[in-house]
Amino acid sequence: MDWWQAAGAILSAAAILILTGVPACAAAGARGITLWASSGPAAVSIASVAAVVLGSTGFALTPLAVAVAAAAAAVLVLLVRLTIRRLRPVPPSGLFQGTFDWQSALRLGIVCAAIGLLLFRLMSVFGRMENISQTLDNIFHLNLARYILDTGNGSALTAGRITDPAVDFAFYPAAWHDAVALTSVMSGAELPAAASAVNLVIGAVLWPLGVILLGTILAGNRPVVWAVSGLLAGAFPAFPYLMVDFGVLYPNYLSIALLPTLLALFAGGMRKGSLRIHISTFWLLFAVGLPGLALAHPSALLALIAFTLPLVVSILWSGTRDRSSSALKAALQFCLPWAAVAAYLAGVVYVWQHLRPNMDGVVWEPFMDPAQALGEGFLNAPFDLPVPGLIAVLTAVGIGRTLFARRNAWTIGVFGVGVALFTIAAGFPWSDFRTAVVGNWYNDPPRLAALLPLAAIGVVVVGGTFVIDWCTIRLGALAGKGRGREWTPEQETTFLAKPAGVLTGLLLAAAMGWAGQQASVQSAVARASLNYELSDTSKLLSADEEELLSRVGKLVPADATVVGNPATGASLVYALADRKALTPHVFWASDPLVSLVLDHLDEAAPGSEVCAAVEELNAFYALDFGTLGVHGEVPRFPGMDNLEANPGFELVEQVGDARLYQVIACGQG
Repeated sequence: MDWWQAAGAILSAAAILILTGVPACAAAGARGITLWASSGPAAVSIASVAAVVLGSTGFALTPLAVAVAAAAAAVLVLLVRLTIRRLRPVPPSGLFQGTFDWQSALRLGIVCAAIGLLLFRLMSVFGRMENISQTLDNIFHLNLARYILDTGNGSALTAGRITDPAVDFAFYPAAWHDAVALTSVMSGAELPAAASAVNLVIGAVLWPLGVILLGTILAGNRPVVWAVSGLLAGAFPAFPYLMVDFGVLYPNYLSIALLPTLLALFAGGMRKGSLRIHISTFWLLFAVGLPGLALAHPSALLALIAFTLPLVVSILWSGTRDRSSSALKAALQFCLPWAAVAAYLAGVVYVWQHLRPNMDGVVWEPFMDPAQALGEGFLNAPFDLPVPGLIAVLTAVGIGRTLFARRNAWTIGVFGVGVALFTIAAGFPWSDFRTAVVGNWYNDPPRLAALLPLAAIGVVVVGGTFVIDWCTIRLGALAGKGRGREWTPEQETTFLAKPAGVLTGLLLAAAMGWAGQQASVQSAVARASLNYELSDTSKLLSADEEELLSRVGKLVPADATVVGNPATGASLVYALADRKALTPHVFWASDPLVSLVLDHLDEAAPGSEVCAAVEELNAFYALDFGTLGVHGEVPRFPGMDNLEANPGFELVEQVGDARLYQVIACGQG
């Protein structure tokens, strides 16, 4: 499938992940970039909460059901808004709002350029729409999407049942999988293409829109701020590229893409924003988007708490500096903010301790010493990637500018929190302290590395905007001097808002965006693309194995269960051929019948206990993909040794070394 042929799938993914949230956000009073950026988290909330409700009531998750949920959410938000008497929203100028002037046209062009840049990079990673990530976790992700299609149940409260059907409650963040299943239904695309479409919308649309919104909160609503924010959103090697490479961690990928928007809405709600919009709108939008963040991945909720802590502390600290002449009022003004900080910290500690995964069997050791981890975190160059020189420079400039201007100092705290979390995960030895701080991310350095761009984007946008404004003013002043006119400071400032100044700034921002796409990003894209290549030596599925899976649907009955080693990719028969896999993931709950088949299938004989298990499970077919797994050689299941020489098995189809067998020792399946 060519990329242009995938337009239907991409548009369907955009409808699920963006348009679903537009009515609710518009009902909250959002306009312009606030509307379009906040629609992403809102859409994820609506779809994933609808999935939970529908799953609990026995109804199927369908695009129509999500559309009904979107309408209901819009009505509910509107009712809440109408009850807030003081709500007087003043919409910001921007994309698709008010009069469409020349600056609005520029903003629209900037958004298209930012999206186009990231689309190009992510398409380079995926190669083809049908390509899948050749990584271990993708077995689970694609099979869970198929499970949602088959059962109609996309509830995060029961998603984990795919590997343990016996339990009633098995939470797993399923927002990404819901989006893939819904996209597949809407567009008719197969699951791999639907997954690629969803991933393109997440990384190339949701992420830059959120970064642009955060940039306008910090540095104003000027076109040059949009350009700096949007074009630099794709200049970090750690996100979005790392999250479609390592793992693969698609739920984390979705949740991190939502974080810039929610951080911006929180800042606006705390009166730190420069957008002219009522505070109530910010909080309504934040409340609508928050469930989606939690159901995309709970660790992102903890990241949001950590990144908002510097903002809360800075606001409360500034409150203690305004002292009343009354001693009692002065004491209250000093004590109450710090009491609020203490309460907030207590809440953070409580959530940090209780909202964490099971750490049994987690063995993520540090990758480097603390000094190297600190350096890589500060430079936004984790795991031996080339240093993104532009980002490193703008980080330093942004920190300096923030300190000098005494504005947005909390962004330095956000950057410090992100670097500290990564340093502890990547550089500190295994200890109770390390687990207490970063155990919410399984002590896993790549998950924390993916947060570094979000941690740095605030100071980077401030630094980039300052550099471009300074250069624009200098160029304008030189042009004026060449015509025999000396500029006053007032003229220098007003030049930035004039068409010549705006266009000059945008040209400089374009040059900055080009500089941000050099060695570091190119290296990250090249590294990630290796995991999507399909060849005879692909780690999860070889070309022969994929070809055999494409034929399984015509060779195996629809109600059959297929035996295979999930570590070799055989379990993807469920996702790619719509035939149930006996073991849908490398990690599955122990079951006596399943274990009996896996250990003794080659001993099947009429009337045997093995045949009784095969008949009960309807597991009359087996895929043999050899012993090459994602992480190298894997042992065969004892019950699948030497099937080619076993008279109880018949070879149904073979492509290269990939074989499909039918169990004939127990009778016809």
